[in-house]
Amino acid sequence: MKQSVLLIVSVLFPFDSYAGGDESLSWNYGGTVYDSTGKTLQLDMQNAYDAVYFNRALYLIGFHIDKNEINYPRVAKINAILKDPVYWSFDHILEDIFTYRDKLYTCDSEGSVFTLIDSHWRQAGFKFKPESIVVFSDTDLVACYPSQQTKASPSLGGCYSFSKGWHTQLNWRSVKPEVCDHALYVFEENYKGKVIKQLDLEHGKVLITRPVREVPHELCGHKEEISD
Repeated sequence: MKQSVLLIVSVLFPFDSYAGGDESLSWNYGGTVYDSTGKTLQLDMQNAYDAVYFNRALYLIGFHIDKNEINYPRVAKINAILKDPVYWSFDHILEDIFTYRDKLYTCDSEGSVFTLIDSHWRQAGFKFKPESIVVFSDTDLVACYPSQQTKASPSLGGCYSFSKGWHTQLNWRSVKPEVCDHALYVFEENYKGKVIKQLDLEHGKVLITRPVREVPHELCGHKEEISD
């Protein structure tokens, strides 16, 4: 999430059922959390944009927006019974929240990475490039950062792997890279046209480049036509 604006929509995002029960949680951009019975919890968060399920709880990132329309980045923890949410505040916009090797992490727009230890967010032992998002965190940690569009100092974005050590420059901006079936897909657009690239996760090498006519809403839906 790059724009600090209020978004309230009706789209819900379901998460897996909690262990030991049949309850599941959904949420929307307005900061409302729902369970499978229709019970709701309105968070003290008016702009939510990403979440992850970890240790029988839902962790949601977004903003608390005060009466002066000032945004305060925060993480919220919501339990299965939708009571007593826990909040943590941060200094910079949170770009992503993810799990890796059985730990919970969040990262901010400056590239700082934090991990949750004993109910406190601590600095992790590594950093990301600014504005990075995590696209893969199963067997490896792969992150991507967008190209900068400023005329003063334009620069290409890219994707990189922590355990494999590769770093590939890629000119992506608004369409987030995605990993599908052990391959990374990236949409690029410049004066030459629009293309989707397929990269392998082992070396970060571009395997296929295919032109497309339209800007894709998501990339995994195009993987079959690119792989043909």
